[in-house]
Amino acid sequence: MPGRGLPFELFLALRYLRARGQRANLSLFVWIGVGGVFLGVSALIVVLAVMTGFQDGIKDRIIAANPHILVVERAGRGVAGASEVASRVRSIRGVLSATPFVVQQALFTGQGRGATGGLLRGVDLASPTVRAQLAGEVKTGSVDPLLRPSGEPAILLGRELARTLGVVPGDRVTLISPESAMTGVGLVPKMRRFEVAGYVEVGLHEYDASLAYTGIAAAQEFAGLGDRVSGVEVKLDDPFDAKEVGRRIAAVVGPGLWIRDWMGMNRNLFAALQLEKLALFVIVTIIVLVAGFAIIGHLILLVAEKR
Repeated sequence: MPGRGLPFELFLALRYLRARGQRANLSLFVWIGVGGVFLGVSALIVVLAVMTGFQDGIKDRIIAANPHILVVERAGRGVAGASEVASRVRSIRGVLSATPFVVQQALFTGQGRGATGGLLRGVDLASPTVRAQLAGEVKTGSVDPLLRPSGEPAILLGRELARTLGVVPGDRVTLISPESAMTGVGLVPKMRRFEVAGYVEVGLHEYDASLAYTGIAAAQEFAGLGDRVSGVEVKLDDPFDAKEVGRRIAAVVGPGLWIRDWMGMNRNLFAALQLEKLALFVIVTIIVLVAGFAIIGHLILLVAEKR
């Protein structure tokens, strides 16, 4: 065998890659083509890895900041008997926790430093799971003031929201509800004063700039829901099993309630990320194809020269 025991195909390839004399230019072209394929494939792998990591990072932050499934009333009047609904949901396989919550839009005003809109979210701090999750998001301050049974209610602000209002733990903020209250002089805005207990930071600017947490009783009073709540939030053992568990929950709670999972609520965001990933894949694949056609062209020239 030629080439000191090398397989014939490998011997022939190495011979023309190391060609000299009249074939030197062809050898150079082949090396350029191989380098182009190498760079193109490397770019394709890097782009797909970066986009996949970016998409997974956003998913992790959304999963950490939001309930995996929401159980809400279809007409938006609030869920009555939330404790019973939560108890039935907790009995379903795959459910880690199920707690009532209240969410209400509000205008946040600081101590003479402007105002901004946001969401007040009332959570059930009697649940160890909810309390531990909220404590994990607190970067400055503490959850303890929110556990006070009486006195002025406390609130945890998103870091960017607190920065916009110019408040620090211990300051007061006033929340103005879009729903007015009827008094003897007519409709007046419903307002409530809260003590800032600290900051929370999710890591997504959209949440950190608009979200605030308080106890569920204070949120019910501010939203005027009485003994009703906005819905029941559900955490799962496996967030990616939300579709299947959602069907089980719908079968248990009945037709009067609406089941929403985190995948459906963020469908547009994930669709945009997937489209961006596909576009980059197509662009880099074209680069690889161009390099591949260059190699084919050089091989055709080599065959013609040999002939």
